[in-house]
Amino acid sequence: ETMARPPAGRLAAALDWSAKQARILTGGGRAEQLYTAERGFPFTADELPHALLAAGAAPARFREWAAAGRGCPELSGAWHRPLFVGGWEHSTDEDERVFNVQTPTLFVDLRVPRSRPDLSARSLRECSDDGLRILARQHAFAGYTLPGPREGPEDPLVCTRHHVVDWNYVGAPRPRPNKWRVEPQPPGAGPGPGAGAGRGE
Repeated sequence: ETMARPPAGRLAAALDWSAKQARILTGGGRAEQLYTAERGFPFTADELPHALLAAGAAPARFREWAAAGRGCPELSGAWHRPLFVGGWEHSTDEDERVFNVQTPTLFVDLRVPRSRPDLSARSLRECSDDGLRILARQHAFAGYTLPGPREGPEDPLVCTRHHVVDWNYVGAPRPRPNKWRVEPQPPGAGPGPGAGAGRGE
């Protein structure tokens, strides 16, 4: 038995949520123009989120990095994201539930829009075409968080996420690294993860 089609309004809202996340992440499509080597944001092809996944090399490389102690034990924890801003748009935890789990090496990032209708399906076979479209727009990815080199203790820690599982990857890789700057909270700053991420996803 196939599930009923979601109401048109809720379907449009659930599908637009994914498009809006992309607009926020890319600054309305301007990130590729602004974050370039000429403007002080260089990167190499092997830093791209899906480079190792596309080459089938992610598991072996992850084991090499872990064996060499290339991890971020100080970042271990679980947290949620209350606000996402970019490209003159924003979304909050009223729009989606976002959960991050970070171990010394591996991470999981799960994002579920609150506008998603109840699919009431026990399997993909029971989903309608619209239900499958909604599920395909979910954001869920996981992989390895690789710390970059630092010349001195005062230099900021910059981490790059390499994806090995990615619900949205369908053969077209992202053109920018999933890279973010770690900003430790000062002592007594209150509850929350031990670091705040800079630009990244």
